[in-house]
Amino acid sequence: MGGCNNMLNPNIPKQSLWPGITRKGGGLKSHVRIKPGDIGRFPQTTPISGDGINVGSRWLPLLQTSEIGLRDAQEKYKRQRSASMGKVAALSSMLTPEGCWVSSELQAGTPEHVAALWEVAELDIEHPVLDLPTEIEDIHVCDDPGCLNPRHYNFIAQLDQRQQKSYPEYAHFKTDDETGIVIPDWYVRTGEYLPPVEESVEAFLGMRALCAPYTDGRDAPLSDNGVSKIAIDPITGCWVAQSYYLKPPGYKLGFQYDGYARFGVGKGLQKRGMKSQQITVHRLMAVQYGIIDAADCIGDDEGDDGGDKVRVRVQVNHRCGTRNCCYPGHLEQATHSTNVLHSYEMRRERQRIAHAKQQPPLIP
Repeated sequence: MGGCNNMLNPNIPKQSLWPGITRKGGGLKSHVRIKPGDIGRFPQTTPISGDGINVGSRWLPLLQTSEIGLRDAQEKYKRQRSASMGKVAALSSMLTPEGCWVSSELQAGTPEHVAALWEVAELDIEHPVLDLPTEIEDIHVCDDPGCLNPRHYNFIAQLDQRQQKSYPEYAHFKTDDETGIVIPDWYVRTGEYLPPVEESVEAFLGMRALCAPYTDGRDAPLSDNGVSKIAIDPITGCWVAQSYYLKPPGYKLGFQYDGYARFGVGKGLQKRGMKSQQITVHRLMAVQYGIIDAADCIGDDEGDDGGDKVRVRVQVNHRCGTRNCCYPGHLEQATHSTNVLHSYEMRRERQRIAHAKQQPPLIP
């Protein structure tokens, strides 16, 4: 492909871990549209501390992006007649050199400050926020506790079909200080451990470099902007994909509420024989990295809650136990029986530990 393998836009930082870096469309002007030749409009990012990649560190959008977002929010709230905490926050905020929105009217950590932040975030993503206010420290990515810039938080939108949050069960993982390897509780029963988070970061950057807008997308494993739906978990190294759905209470039929994330098949995998369709992203990554063959990926072996399951000869097992993870370092080829056995061993060990602590298991 010659020059086509180069980045289409040199202004996209290769090392940035900010998920919104390749986001397409959206409600605010600060959602930058990705298209070939759109040079100069992409947000730069800066590490919070240190140089290069720091495990667990977060990355911030360009100051210009934060400035556009604040100006846009203020314009929208000026047209709003009714008073609200979000309106107070936006109209009284000033921009800091780091891109934080800091209000002179609200004190950091107060219920009013949190309520205002959640309202501004809903305006930004144009959906109700799935994250709970109690998770503010977990999703906060800048160093200013009084920041009201929704782009300095990893907010997840709540959709009609995604009303529950899915993330790794941190209580079941620990990291070896010397090697950095991640050890799950079920290591006792299975003898398996997970790669260091640093390896996950490097692998993700390599995968993302194949995708649009970093290239023209002709060899991409994911459809355009799919990488914007993936964030690296700093504790487990999981590539957590946000296009998952979980079954609401009492819901019986209709959608794939099984917790697995689904993406469109990229052009690169279509060249290898896969059809253009929505499919579980961990299977896409398994094909991309040679864990299974494209011929073995004829359907979603996980099935859905609204129809018959499609059984295939080869399945993909999550060694991390996180269904919406798509990091190939956490995946392995498995038969249906070994996949079920692994799930049983994980569940059994979690229940054993919960019983020893005299508390209910995180996952029954």
